[in-house]
Amino acid sequence: MKNDMILPTEKHPFEPFLPEECQFLIVGSFPPIKLTDKIENNIAKLGAKEMYDAYSISKRNEPSSKDISFYYGSSENLLWDTISSVFQESIDSKNSIKLFLNKHSIAITDVCEKVSRKSTDKGMSSSDSDLVVHEWRDLYDTIQSCKPRLIFSTSKWVTDNIQTQFSKINGIDIITLPSPSPQGSRAIGRQGDYKELRENNEVTDTKDYRIMKYKELLNPILEHTK
Repeated sequence: MKNDMILPTEKHPFEPFLPEECQFLIVGSFPPIKLTDKIENNIAKLGAKEMYDAYSISKRNEPSSKDISFYYGSSENLLWDTISSVFQESIDSKNSIKLFLNKHSIAITDVCEKVSRKSTDKGMSSSDSDLVVHEWRDLYDTIQSCKPRLIFSTSKWVTDNIQTQFSKINGIDIITLPSPSPQGSRAIGRQGDYKELRENNEVTDTKDYRIMKYKELLNPILEHTK
């Protein structure tokens, strides 16, 4: 990446989703490249164009018919698949996701409003650690509207930034879920507790491990809707 090249800015495409009754809030980071709105910079347009060309290097950045235009709608992300397994409910479309969130009193939003991304030799990265944040979302406003009793973050990166950027949030516990991203699966595979569980035949793969952990961590929601 050229030192003087200006990264294209991406704007979050979705408003915070607030259910009719709110008890819980899921907070993520930012949608993957293929689901966001891109804003070309007014200056250094040649550099911006070259950066846009970098998007096409990786096939994972191209939208597919399996993607859902909503939070965690990438076909590569396992959030809704995992939650579907935990709650034993079909969650496979934008409408079914919203029905699920309303049924279980769950709001959902992200911490970032506008970002750029770092470039790698594989093109633009969708990893949280490669986000350059230009504008944070107003999480205070969402919490004031929702008044959740628990916040579930979708990664340690999200939890760290909630605690850093929104330090005035107090009195609400934050529960960190194992990341549902492909990078999260690779990280799980390196964890000692996962290896031990697999050796003891308690889980067969990272999918099993994630479902087990989500069932444990999302138990307050399961109990709420019994």
